[in-house]
Amino acid sequence: MSTTMKSAQEKFNKVDTFQKFKDKASEMGEEISQKAHDVKDKALDIQENIASYVNENPVKTAGFALLAGVVLGLIFKKSKKA
Repeated sequence: MSTTMKSAQEKFNKVDTFQKFKDKASEMGEEISQKAHDVKDKALDIQENIASYVNENPVKTAGFALLAGVVLGLIFKKSKKA
């Protein structure tokens, strides 16, 4: 094989490798985008479920919030004394 042919083959191999890399990066980008969309949808579902629960159980929700506030208050009060 002549030097020119070897040089042309090497350039072709570099271009082919770059194209494969580019294709793989594009594929991975699409997968990441789809997963991000799925996570966003799941977060919106969770947000809707929480809002629905709060609307259906306002007294219970307020009680949990009050209890959480008291517990956190006690934890932080103790940590200031230490």
